[in-house]
Amino acid sequence: MPASVESHTNRGSTPLRIGIIGGSGLYEIDGLVGIQEHNIQTPFGAPSSPLVSGRL
Repeated sequence: MPASVESHTNRGSTPLRIGIIGGSGLYEIDGLVGIQEHNIQTPFGAPSSPLVSGRL
């Protein structure tokens, strides 16, 4: 494992929430289930594509 990557374990019962900002194809990440698309607005206007959420 590279020195810049650390391993963490969630020992609590609360699921961890993370955000991944990426481009096309990220919604095809291995293990991503329950995929939902969300059309959102920001102070800068709508993004170029829907926000995608799911569970790993």
